[in-house]
Amino acid sequence: MLTLLPDLPPAFYLLAAPAVLLTGISKGGLGGALGGLAVPMMSLAIAPAAAAAIMLPILCLTDLAGLRAYWGVWDRSLLRVLLPGGLLGVAAGALSFGRLDEAGVRALVGLIAVVFALYSGARLLR
Repeated sequence: MLTLLPDLPPAFYLLAAPAVLLTGISKGGLGGALGGLAVPMMSLAIAPAAAAAIMLPILCLTDLAGLRAYWGVWDRSLLRVLLPGGLLGVAAGALSFGRLDEAGVRALVGLIAVVFALYSGARLLR
């Protein structure tokens, strides 16, 4: 029998709903970087790779909507600055996901989230 919802713990749904909501608010321009909390929040209940896999289609769809809204008005000089770091980050993430076990990925996701939160907090205090 086909089931639409996988067998996930109830805590996942309690964390996933606000995580997706925060992502939507953040992508809409109101939440700042709160969307970056989605995978770490969901990783509290499921494997980080599964959390990232669940969020990826949502992020791609919201990015397509953003791309449509900003089509033709982006700044190429910013793209030249951001693209190398983005590509490096994707490569580092792919390598680390392939080499680390679930606990290692969970620790890495947590570390990145904490460093980003500290960085964002320090920027607010300036």
